[in-house]
Amino acid sequence: SSGINAEWPLRPGELMLPLSVLKDLHEIPGNMTCADCVKRKPTWASLNLGVLICIECSGVHRGLGVHFSQVRSLTLDALSDEQLNMLRDVGNETANKVYESELGEKRKKYRLRLCVDTTASW
Repeated sequence: SSGINAEWPLRPGELMLPLSVLKDLHEIPGNMTCADCVKRKPTWASLNLGVLICIECSGVHRGLGVHFSQVRSLTLDALSDEQLNMLRDVGNETANKVYESELGEKRKKYRLRLCVDTTASW
């Protein structure tokens, strides 16, 4: 399968995401916007949480550590079938229903213009 970095050596079971797969991931409920903010068409993912996030929020997730969030680029990194299935099976809408269920009025998303520190503390 060819991708942006087709010359990059891939391990067995991994592939660069074709744009059609990225488009399909964006069509999953809630995935057209970042799971953590309001930015449209996120191109990063938290593989273990099963959500799509924007590049700014990917930095926040990386700061949490890999034991909380395993961040990968959907356009630069190779993903295994298992990782893709996690993203397909969960999605932003489902994940946020679980993770934000106890927030009540605090559930509104922060806009990135406020600052990444505000998003991280949220």
